[in-house]
Amino acid sequence: MVRPNRKPLGGPGINEQDFNLNRSIEHLAELQGRDGSLKYRQMATGDPTVGMLLRVHKNPIRSANWGIPLPNDVTPIEEKAINMLNKWLFEDYTLTFDTLLGQILSFLEYGFSLFERVYVPYVFDGEKLLAPTLQQRIQTSILNIFPDRQIIQQMTFKAGLVDIPMEDLIFFTLNQQGWDLRGESLLRTSYKSYKSKSVYNEYMGIGIQRTTAGIPTMIVPKGTKPDGADYLAAEVLLKSIAFHEDAYMILPAGWDFSIEAVGFDSEKVQKAIDSLDTKMALSVLAQFVLLGQQGKGGAYALSRDQSDFFLDGLQYIVTLIEKIFHRQVLTPTVRMNFGENIDMSRIKLRGMNLNKKAGVELSEVLKNLVEGKFISSTIEDEIQLRSYLEMPALSEEDVEKRKTREDKPDPIPPTIPVPEKKNTG
Repeated sequence: MVRPNRKPLGGPGINEQDFNLNRSIEHLAELQGRDGSLKYRQMATGDPTVGMLLRVHKNPIRSANWGIPLPNDVTPIEEKAINMLNKWLFEDYTLTFDTLLGQILSFLEYGFSLFERVYVPYVFDGEKLLAPTLQQRIQTSILNIFPDRQIIQQMTFKAGLVDIPMEDLIFFTLNQQGWDLRGESLLRTSYKSYKSKSVYNEYMGIGIQRTTAGIPTMIVPKGTKPDGADYLAAEVLLKSIAFHEDAYMILPAGWDFSIEAVGFDSEKVQKAIDSLDTKMALSVLAQFVLLGQQGKGGAYALSRDQSDFFLDGLQYIVTLIEKIFHRQVLTPTVRMNFGENIDMSRIKLRGMNLNKKAGVELSEVLKNLVEGKFISSTIEDEIQLRSYLEMPALSEEDVEKRKTREDKPDPIPPTIPVPEKKNTG
């Protein structure tokens, strides 16, 4: 006989690097807590490759047809509730739904997005109701998350440090583990490459500056003491040299000044940066593909192409948003305004026609990734895109021609002969 466990003795556990009960499983100190949010914001807003990768994932989701559809056999009370929610969320809400969706999708780069749910008076069909607002709480303002105390601590402009009860909060968390409500950023696996790239970019700037300006050099006479007045004056002079119309030098006799050229190979540094861009792109895409493969594998996965994998990842995010929105926004709002007898399984927010909408975005995605040499496109990609975009399918003859073309190496561009100059003298 199986004994049902009704009183658990264990807990999710506490990361050995974090003893403040903030429940962070992140082992890298600089990515823990608020510091991690600051790093991810720097990546998302400061690096063009990261920005492109985030748009690649967000834009198809934002372009889907979002709404709360009416069931075919809708009842009068269900129709009233659905019409009220649709009008509020998509017409009368203080923000456009696209803006709200963009705020929610910030959990891709931060690992979580957080909202305080506040109800406001709303008149619908002459009846006074309560409508939900989701007020974003920026990730970099969240100092601590305490699941055991059921509060979060936020630094605000007006009130300073405030405690907000969990019951008033809505978390959208990516890859939550245990009580770690900060989740795991989609950018987490690319952080090491991003950090190295930042260093190489700095090297590039320093190398260009030194190559352009050279290194000021002074050969001092023998016997000059390092603590002597002349030596110190020369040192100050070298440190002060700049390219400016008023810059000049007066050198004592016997002192030899020169500017030494610096050997700098910018091409090698740029190749290192490009390599890191590729690693970042591949790590983020691989992380995203895995999101859509939960519960899928074996022959099913092997029979699918990269377009399907990408769209599965998008669908995973859409479904996650739908479920959280249903549980924490729609259900309490309907219960509050229309009673407990409505079947909430029939009232759901949906991101519809994702495949068709994502096809256009995906074509741009593949274009950017191919041009950036992150992936190589194949005939299978075009077949899949044509299906998603409801374009005419390729004929078998066209498919064979494309495949034959893919198997051939790129032709060597012909050389253009330069006509010889005739001697007219």
